[in-house]
Amino acid sequence: MYWYWEAMRKYAVFSGRARRKEYWLFHLINGILCLVLGALVAFVGRAVIEDPVTLIRLAAGVLMLYMLATIIPSLAVLVRRLHDINRSGLWLLISLVPFGGLVLLIFACIDSDPGPNQYGPNPKREGFNPQAAWAASASYGPPGSPEIGRPAKQGMTPQLGTTAPQAFCTNCGTPLLPGTRFCTGCGSAAY
Repeated sequence: MYWYWEAMRKYAVFSGRARRKEYWLFHLINGILCLVLGALVAFVGRAVIEDPVTLIRLAAGVLMLYMLATIIPSLAVLVRRLHDINRSGLWLLISLVPFGGLVLLIFACIDSDPGPNQYGPNPKREGFNPQAAWAASASYGPPGSPEIGRPAKQGMTPQLGTTAPQAFCTNCGTPLLPGTRFCTGCGSAAY
């Protein structure tokens, strides 16, 4: 469910990169939600509406509203997926020609470019835990707050009963999780 909420959180973000896992799990959960929503409308509607044609129209209308609400994040995650394999988001237009969707399907299955590319750092880098980074980012203030941009305190050993000092990326100032080797903001080596 994390990857679905992550794509919905980036509702209209067409910049950056999205790994295969983010793309495919978003679409899997989105499809499951469509099936559950359709079954729920049909089940609840059957108790109220006796005409099957009206029931089908109601279910189709509810599904169309849901699909309209998720079309922008679906396109955004596809563009970010194209960026992950170092392709422009304009490749999305190939779906307008016959069999163009097959090309996009193949692109969605290709592995990420290793290392950073022109669209950002590799989201699959070693030592990066997106769930932990997502949870940790909620506890820090916005960029420019006193907590952000503070230099990392090197060589400090926590005393018994105390917590380790918060470390920050020396390149961009993003808060770092304990034990991470790469910055979650810019992708550079953490220290």
